[in-house]
Amino acid sequence: MTGPIPTSIMTKWWLELSRADLEQILRPPLTELEITEALLADDRQRVLDAIPPCPLHGAACVPHALEWIERAKLVMTQTQANTGNG
Repeated sequence: MTGPIPTSIMTKWWLELSRADLEQILRPPLTELEITEALLADDRQRVLDAIPPCPLHGAACVPHALEWIERAKLVMTQTQANTGNG
């Protein structure tokens, strides 16, 4: 079939879409922030999985992760200074 699509075919197609399909079609475009968040989510989870979980909030506690990393950096710096490898 060439040329414009007849209205009856478009109407049938539109009416047969699932709710999920409609939500996807009608969803506004992603913002730069949403795209960045999606790209970083996997990396953030890998970092959280690599350290011990927060005793109060569990494995997804970002403030605990930041504190743990800062303490680990301090210990590494002190160890390097003590062994002369810094």
